[in-house]
Amino acid sequence: DVKFFGASAGAYLLYDESADTLDVRGATAAGAGKLKLTTGELTVVDGDILGRIDFQAPLEASGTDAVLVGASIWAEADDTFGTALNDTDLVFAVAESETAAERMRLSYDGTNVALAFTGGDLTITSGGGDISFDNENLTTTGTLASGALTVTGTVTSDGLVMGVSEAI
Repeated sequence: DVKFFGASAGAYLLYDESADTLDVRGATAAGAGKLKLTTGELTVVDGDILGRIDFQAPLEASGTDAVLVGASIWAEADDTFGTALNDTDLVFAVAESETAAERMRLSYDGTNVALAFTGGDLTITSGGGDISFDNENLTTTGTLASGALTVTGTVTSDGLVMGVSEAI
């Protein structure tokens, strides 16, 4: 094992050979360990990546697609950084017979979660609370189902839809 000690009591970084694990431990009184990814860019502009984690199986015997990056998470600048600006999005990428591609992005201000997918279903689960779309339009050309309400066909809502008890 290899162990590096921090300046604060209880803080250390340990590479545990028997478990093949890197453990970053926070100081006893200060809380959790922290992993910090940084960039060496002197001028950060829109689109620059500040830090990235890639998940990969580079020794997979099948080769070709099997050895490509299967998933990634990265922080991407959403604008040119300045004295009062560091707008950064968090991007999630996954693969399907390719190098991982962006599938979801959380905007720097938390007001937008963008999903990039074609086909398939989008499932949003709420633990008993409401799912809100603010005052925006909701459009579907498939089936919209919510509890006892199922609406089939083309549905466009420009406001509040309540008490619908039949197909539209």
